[in-house]
Amino acid sequence: MDIATLIQNAADGDNVGASTIFDELMAGKVNDALEAEKVKMADVVFNGATDEDPEIEDEDLEDDKSESDEEEEDDEDEDIEITDEDEDES
Repeated sequence: MDIATLIQNAADGDNVGASTIFDELMAGKVNDALEAEKVKMADVVFNGATDEDPEIEDEDLEDDKSESDEEEEDDEDEDIEITDEDEDES
């Protein structure tokens, strides 16, 4: 089963077939991700490796949002300079 078959089934109106293929594809991706996490966790537990993916906390997300808001405000505060050429066209 592949994505092309999923798309073809959806285009043909075979929603049951498309749903079945979608479920199989997602289950495969979830299993792959789970296996990767198992390997990473085993490396941390048995080999003393460090966890390379730090947990993101809500405070970090709020800090990032406030920084982007400040940048947008700075962009809005920029003055528009009118030159003599602009005045002549009016």
